Amino acid sequence: MAQRLHQITAQGLEELRKEKEHILTVEIEANKAAIQEARALGDLSENAEYSAAKEIQSQLNNRLAEIEDILKNHEIIAEEWYTIRYDELGVQKSIQLVGVLEADPEENKISKESPIGKAIQGCKVGETVYFTSGSGKKISVTIVEKGKIK
Repeated sequence: MAQRLHQITAQGLEELRKEKEHILTVEIEANKAAIQEARALGDLSENAEYSAAKEIQSQLNNRLAEIEDILKNHEIIAEEWYTIRYDELGVQKSIQLVGVLEADPEENKISKESPIGKAIQGCKVGETVYFTSGSGKKISVTIVEKGKIK
């Protein structure tokens, strides 16, 4: 079975590399120190500090494995932005289309796999498209501007 490629922007890939480096150089070292300090407290079977430090160690290792998988199996996608107008409301919003891994609606980073992301990809300025929101509501938007981030 073929490995699925993670879609990610060049900026998102760079952020992942930085996160990996931070985990390796800062967080893991701090966690090693925490484990050593907790061991020094004695009986490990009833040592909450030790258990907590080992849980953090597990989380860090899991995140590193996840990042490694993305770094090995990724596809760079174009960093596209759109200014859209929600026709019913008359409200305009600028959004950036990104891969699922980078989606952050609060930062106006919308997944290409989301209903709106799928609907607006490849559309031209002035074009009106329709999509169904996660709540089942049919929404129309008009593309006001679009471009690629360099």
